Amino acid sequence: MTKGASERSRRRGRSAMMKARVFSTRASLLLLIGLINLQCAAFSHYSLLSLQTVSQKFSNVFLSQQGTLRYKSGALLSEDELEDDEMATFDEIMEGLMKDNGIPGAQLAVAKGGELKLFQGYGIAKRRQPRDHGDDHNMTTDHVMRISDLSRLITGVAVLQLVQDGRLELEDKAFMLLGHLEPPSNSKIDPRLHDITIRHLLQETAGWNVSASGREPSVVPGSLEVSQALGHASPPSAAAIVQFMKGLALDFDPGSGLEPCNFCFLVLGRVIEVISGLPYESYVKKNIFDAIGATSFRMGETKQEKLAAKEAHYYGQNGQTSSCLSVYPGQGYVQCDYGFGDLKVSANSYGGWVANAKDLALLALHIDGIRQPALLRDDLVREMLHARVPENRHGLSQGMLWTVRLAGDGRVRSLEQSGGAIPGSHSLLLRLVDDDATIAYLVNSRPARLDDFMVSASEILSLLARSIRNWPVDDLFLGPRLPDDHLLLKRSKIFR
Repeated sequence: MTKGASERSRRRGRSAMMKARVFSTRASLLLLIGLINLQCAAFSHYSLLSLQTVSQKFSNVFLSQQGTLRYKSGALLSEDELEDDEMATFDEIMEGLMKDNGIPGAQLAVAKGGELKLFQGYGIAKRRQPRDHGDDHNMTTDHVMRISDLSRLITGVAVLQLVQDGRLELEDKAFMLLGHLEPPSNSKIDPRLHDITIRHLLQETAGWNVSASGREPSVVPGSLEVSQALGHASPPSAAAIVQFMKGLALDFDPGSGLEPCNFCFLVLGRVIEVISGLPYESYVKKNIFDAIGATSFRMGETKQEKLAAKEAHYYGQNGQTSSCLSVYPGQGYVQCDYGFGDLKVSANSYGGWVANAKDLALLALHIDGIRQPALLRDDLVREMLHARVPENRHGLSQGMLWTVRLAGDGRVRSLEQSGGAIPGSHSLLLRLVDDDATIAYLVNSRPARLDDFMVSASEILSLLARSIRNWPVDDLFLGPRLPDDHLLLKRSKIFR
């Protein structure tokens, strides 16, 4: 029996008391979801769709006669098996998504109302090499993976904590705090640089557009250019990258546009160090991870031989490895996943962390205090969710750190943060506000069509979470959380 099958069997035994479920319940559920989606009809294609529409949109998804969302490429379970364990549908969906996209391994965590209801590993953490004995190493819940750009959420929360403590203001000029980081000699500082605020950096409206300029200074070949310009050894430090970028012109006026900006969070990491007097990694560990009991987080390493003991290995795009010039001198061309840039030295505050999916979900629930202690006050959470953005991109009009989706009446419907900039990895963290559900997944390969994968995975997993009628009783998190009446009060104060 496989590990996944064993886990399904264990869950079936644990949830036998909730086995009864009739077709009329399914029909009522579909009607309810249809009514909910009528309110969202005017939203962009990123909106969460009805079960029927999802099954029409994605060729490998179908709706069974019993109204269950199924995945053709998954290890299809019988309807009787799903009667015993609704949560097994998550296994089927994940296995299907992985198979269709060549993803070797994944983890999924699903929480409901602040309690962890599913935490599961899928597929392969490390492929067997020809010289190895035995089989592939299965992905388990003990493994950690790169969380990629989700590191930006962690950095942003740390910055807001400094605002919360009165040590920093959102309107403070960021580069006034970083005057000690001098640009390369003979370079000219863009005067607009001094207009960039902490808010601009958090909202990615600071003035850099990597897609237009082609500059990504933390990874090759950009990082090699940084080292050459400053006369530093490769890989360059995060501080050196800030120095280099200070000598280049902005792509647009601060606050006038919105563009993905990993460099913004590299700057914020240096601000955290200046204000706190601690190294970035130390401040975050003390004030975030230790505070919430998230024990899997650690700063990642790039080189394969330096991976953590229980860290999964990484496999390029769609599970296929490729070579690129290494950021480490003398290595030449290496597997891109292990030489693209240095996570710890050059990318720490935007893409450096590794963790498991459970702790990602735990982090999301502690930010606003669904689980105690709350990392941020309610007023700062409201600021994070309702801050206006300068332009409407993909139907978005507000948000800081999170991609915020609104319901028709203006309420916050869902929050999303994804990561995909680090080779060999992809991650997603999703909060379904109305349904009090949180979904986090990590994979050890970067889907070639990342945007399509992310949209399909988030829509399918979200609708599946909304369709579950009988959640498991057990909470896989250990420790207290707020009572239900407090949850409802907090949600009404923050998200509406």
